[in-house]
Amino acid sequence: MPGSTSSCSDVCTAEWHCSWPRPPEFPAPRFGPAPGLAVVGHFSSAYLGLSEDTECWAVISPFHFYAADDPLVNGASWESVLVLKLFAVVLVAAAFPLFQRRDLRIN
Repeated sequence: MPGSTSSCSDVCTAEWHCSWPRPPEFPAPRFGPAPGLAVVGHFSSAYLGLSEDTECWAVISPFHFYAADDPLVNGASWESVLVLKLFAVVLVAAAFPLFQRRDLRIN
C-alpha cells in the first residue's frame, strides 16, 4: 500500500496468511503382491523351460498354461482354461476376506 511502512516479509508472515489450509498429505503408494507374482510367474515360465532339469518347474507359472498349446494356431486347450479359471476363483476367494478387513482410516 502506498504510504504503508510494512515490508513484503511482514505480509508473508502475517497471521492471516499462515491460516491457509495445508494440502493433504497422501501416503506413499503401496503395491501388493500382485506385481511381484506377475514378474515371478513370467520369469519362471520363460527361464525354467530353457533347461531340461528345470522344465517341470515351469508349470508353476500361469503363463505356461496360457501359451502351452499355442492357442493361436491350435485353439484353446480346455484343460489349461480350466486351470486358469480355477486359479482365478482361488485368488478371488482368498481376496474376499482380506477385502472385508481393509482399513480405510486416514490419519
